Amino acid sequence: MNAEVPLTASPWVTPWEVEDGNSLAARLYEQTFGFPHDGVWSAPGSVMIAGEHSDYTGGRSLPVTLDHRTYIAAGLRDDSEVCIISHVGMRPGERRDVIRMPLENLEPSTVPAWAFHAVGTIIALQERGYDGQGLNLALDSCVPVGAGLGDSASVSVATARATEALWRLSLANEAGREILAEACRSVEIHPGTVASGGAYQYAALFEERGHALELDFSTEPPHRTLASLGLADYGLTLFLTLTGVDYWLDTDRMTQRRRECEEAAQQLGVPELGSLQSTPEVLESIAALEDPTLRKRARHVVTETERVRTIVEELASTAPAHERFLTIGAQLFKANTSLAVDFDLAFKEAELAVRTAWQIGALGARVVDGGGGGCTLTLARTSSVNSITEAVVEAFRASGLNTPRFLAVYSA
Repeated sequence: MNAEVPLTASPWVTPWEVEDGNSLAARLYEQTFGFPHDGVWSAPGSVMIAGEHSDYTGGRSLPVTLDHRTYIAAGLRDDSEVCIISHVGMRPGERRDVIRMPLENLEPSTVPAWAFHAVGTIIALQERGYDGQGLNLALDSCVPVGAGLGDSASVSVATARATEALWRLSLANEAGREILAEACRSVEIHPGTVASGGAYQYAALFEERGHALELDFSTEPPHRTLASLGLADYGLTLFLTLTGVDYWLDTDRMTQRRRECEEAAQQLGVPELGSLQSTPEVLESIAALEDPTLRKRARHVVTETERVRTIVEELASTAPAHERFLTIGAQLFKANTSLAVDFDLAFKEAELAVRTAWQIGALGARVVDGGGGGCTLTLARTSSVNSITEAVVEAFRASGLNTPRFLAVYSA
């Protein structure tokens, strides 16, 4: 991130330098296991520009990766044990012991939540016929936990990368990364996880700085297209407001949303809602659904998929940049309304952040991920970012809320 206007007026969450992330994971490994690691692998967090709840409904999503990453120092063992230690998401004063499990009998339901995605990823690779020696894994991360930024996906992907390399699976090519993405996506199917269709996992495995990844989930695997953001050329910044309200407490609600989308698709006579185009005829069919909740869920998915198409078209357009990014910003505001009204995922901190950003001149803003907690995404001119973040901090303070923090996704 090369900021023409220093983003220093408000509390910003900066990523680790790659060398620092590697060193922290390596130090944890050597302190825990008493000898050097075989290597360090990493994977980024990510955020959806548009396409919330479109991945698991067969629609389109547009994630972009962050500079914030999960790092794993790993090494082969002489036996068939998997041993894991992690500092990811540790609370102050929390103590964690090494998890030790036999490789031939891994079971994620028996491990603490912090080890679930690492263990689950190794199981997913085994289920696909891959195997190898025992592993030592030491994880650390600067991806904010509980903010809807693909923190669990970054753990899965980093684990997959480390395991693939140490087991010499020859899956580092494009076709192999699809296999790894599907393995990581399958981890989210287990009970107790938030509904996920794979957008974060694919984003982490096919990351390219300065680009978003358009994913069309109507095919298996999803069709992928890189979309250049071009924000640096036009003095724009894409940033997050971390509200401090954890979204992952609402896994039951997210599972219910998924079931409602499936029921709406069944009543509309299609395999998945994402297969529907946002045409007057389709919207009339949705409006005719008897259940008002199913009407809302279907309307969100269909219009959200259309918002992805619109944003991608505007990013690729040769029209004046001012017009294009105003249109993109308007799509973010529409997405925020849709998530709040049609998916019932509004919460006061997010609505306050979005409303304040709009009042100070943001081009667009919306709640991120599951709602009920997490963060908001804002597109603004870089010259106005400090004014927006200062106003959001003051609005939170005036409302008696905790001070929010901010994270730059991409900046001029």
